[in-house]
Amino acid sequence: MSADQLPQNALLVLGASEEHIPLYQEAGRRGIPTIAVDMRSDAPAFPFADAAMNVSTRDADAIAEALGDTRPVGIVVGASDAALLTWRVLGLRYGMTYVYPEAALAGLDKAAFHRVVASCGVTGYGWAASDDPGEVAAKAAELRFPLMVKPVDGSGSKGVTRITHPDSLPAAIARARACSASGTVLVEEYVHGRQLTIDLFLRDGTPVMTCIKDQHLVSGRSVVRRIGTAQLSQQEHRHLEDIAVRLCAALGIVDGPANFDLVLGQDGQGRIVEANPRLSGDSIPRLHEAAYGVNVVGALIALALGEPFDAYLRPTRNAHAGVELLGSPPRRGRRTRHLGGGRRSPQRPRCHRHRAVRPARRPRAPARPVRPQDRHDHRRRTVARRCVRGPGPGHLIAPPDHPTDPGGIVTTPPRPDAAHNAGPYLYGTELEAVGRVLADGQYGHTAVTEQFEQEVARFLGAPDAVATASGTAALHCALLAAGVGAGDEVIVPSMTFCATIQAIRAVDAIPRFVEVDPDTLCVEAATVMAAVTDRTQAVLPVLYGGRAVDLGAAYDTLQERGIAVIEDAAHAFGSHLNHRRVGATGALTCFSFGPIKNLTCGQGGMIIPRNPAEADFLRGVRMLGVVQSQAERQAITSYSVEGFGLRYQMSSINAAIGLAQLRRFAETETTRRELWVAYRDALRDIPAVELVDVDVTRTVPHLCVVRVPHREDVFRLMKTQGIAVGVHYPPNHLQAAFKPWHRPLPVTEKVSKEILSLPFHQHLTETDIDRVVNSLEQALTSAGGP
Repeated sequence: MSADQLPQNALLVLGASEEHIPLYQEAGRRGIPTIAVDMRSDAPAFPFADAAMNVSTRDADAIAEALGDTRPVGIVVGASDAALLTWRVLGLRYGMTYVYPEAALAGLDKAAFHRVVASCGVTGYGWAASDDPGEVAAKAAELRFPLMVKPVDGSGSKGVTRITHPDSLPAAIARARACSASGTVLVEEYVHGRQLTIDLFLRDGTPVMTCIKDQHLVSGRSVVRRIGTAQLSQQEHRHLEDIAVRLCAALGIVDGPANFDLVLGQDGQGRIVEANPRLSGDSIPRLHEAAYGVNVVGALIALALGEPFDAYLRPTRNAHAGVELLGSPPRRGRRTRHLGGGRRSPQRPRCHRHRAVRPARRPRAPARPVRPQDRHDHRRRTVARRCVRGPGPGHLIAPPDHPTDPGGIVTTPPRPDAAHNAGPYLYGTELEAVGRVLADGQYGHTAVTEQFEQEVARFLGAPDAVATASGTAALHCALLAAGVGAGDEVIVPSMTFCATIQAIRAVDAIPRFVEVDPDTLCVEAATVMAAVTDRTQAVLPVLYGGRAVDLGAAYDTLQERGIAVIEDAAHAFGSHLNHRRVGATGALTCFSFGPIKNLTCGQGGMIIPRNPAEADFLRGVRMLGVVQSQAERQAITSYSVEGFGLRYQMSSINAAIGLAQLRRFAETETTRRELWVAYRDALRDIPAVELVDVDVTRTVPHLCVVRVPHREDVFRLMKTQGIAVGVHYPPNHLQAAFKPWHRPLPVTEKVSKEILSLPFHQHLTETDIDRVVNSLEQALTSAGGP
């Protein structure tokens, strides 16, 4: 194809590796033709381009010659250092709106970048560079071992060696020189600490998007590099972002992407290891999309075209995300051919046109209601082997009462099944998260707890969240915040766990028990309003089984009368009321994160306050009345106690578990809904069974409750068959402790003799559900017939 056959108004993409494919796909979605440049005739991204040129991305003159009179509408580079200089040269030649900054090219020369780091006042570490092997060896011998030896102008891991003794220097320097076009070798002190990468996308020198990621190498039959969004305190995040922004300013990066490899040392200082003044590779743009809902590839194309790009980087969610990069370990005796110093024979660039081909989609298998047992068991074995480490400083070892094999490795306990009515579901990341807290040595309310509060608030779409030691503590604090006290009445269903009522009694208030709808076991607006008296100070609806309670217009009426609505949402984390998650509807909401809840912290709770003043009050109450935060107390010699308070704060250990759980909650939500639907479908053919409705499309179910005749006999018969049925709950107005406030509640009393909670947890399989339903049907037959 001649140059005059190239598409007009096309985006010129310098590079056609696999990492560049999203660039071509995004341009295709926007209807922008693309011209790919890559010296490889079989470059993976060529089929996604409208036209391709077999030219080196380093050769700006050859690219211009191949283009002829074709003028690109924009020029862009993906995850490639090799083409950055060409990006700038061609941008200037064609008068592009965006031209890659000259100062940023210092990031390609590691020695020059060290000088940039020093000029910014960023904490550094020892290094030496020279094109003289003897000179660099002499300088390196004075540094602190271990050392990293690398080509000053290399990319990736080519020619990079980690050494621990001066005797290894000559061989390592020789390897690095062989991979350097200039023959210059850089030696750096190895920095101990947490390996992180920070990605930014800037506009006018200010980050529009920031993502900080952890990375770990896992060796085995294949090498696995795990990259995931990092769990950091606000202070650490701000510190690292500040370093990156200062470096971007020094590199002249005002608009566009950049990423930096860094280490967060034990002294809390971030040290920059390497600069990559461009878009990240290794599928990181997909990680950004999964974590925040942003489109950095779209933003980069908009930047290249001179268009506004903020909309592409506006976050729509805040979640944990990660990728695993697989690679084969190096084979023994393998020879590596280094291409350095030689020149290719000059040849005329070749152009050819490609039809935009999209890979065929694999047919999707039919969705199953729940995960197959074999897949589940495999994952649990993997988690046990990968997450438990030790013994050694900062590592986890098996506690004395934990089952171990003779080698001391934690063994996997039997999978919970229908013999368990409920149980926590762990994804494997919880152990590592707890290990980091234990290694840190701070177990009280710390920055980890505050991060959990912030992430819960973001997940719910609420302005704030206040963590507590339990759901009961959350209810107690919320009642105090609402001004409920001695002699006040609190409208509450009798059909709830006794903790709800005990929280009311803890403030010396009076529970005014009301009926529930027998189909949902939740209160209804009309029932609530009929129970209001002059002494009513609060209404405490219980979101039974996870179902939201819609009080409708009654909510506004209660607010006008100064009656607080305090939601007991112990069952309902993740559920929706209309289009908002429970907790973001304006009510004072309390969650429980106990062992068997939808999201577990081991033990814990959370309050969603209605306004900042209420949040401040709650934080004081849960911390013994002390008004200063832990961070503030560390900087002063005293503190202020300005009101009543209890030791209700959440431990950072529990918060770490909650953070790990929250980042996998999308899976929890899907699985629990699928389980409930599987039960619903299996129970349809048993006419005597009434399933308590949880509004499953808007609810993350916590329970699966049925109403059955002959409940006591059915309960006993199913127990004898090894099925862990339960009852949620015996009505509280009939309990001796609450006898003074007894009221006749015929509906509650009737359903309390019929309800039966079936086994419901994320370990269940289809086989387990079939077993439960068959047992229920047999028990009904034996007890008197379905």
